[in-house]
Amino acid sequence: EVAVPTFASLTEACQAAVDAEVANFGLYDEMLTAFEAYPDLYQVALTLRNASELNHLPAFERCAG
Repeated sequence: EVAVPTFASLTEACQAAVDAEVANFGLYDEMLTAFEAYPDLYQVALTLRNASELNHLPAFERCAG
């Protein structure tokens, strides 16, 4: 069974998403280091990190207000 979080408001849910995106940066940074010798994997990790930082995070920050 998967635990699905609940939130008191949309703003609270968006703030949780902001926190999750920021936490993802560390994971992506670790992946970038681990994949240095593998250009294809490195590019995938970099693309994911950039999407997280440049697209997802700003959208959730706007939502969190």
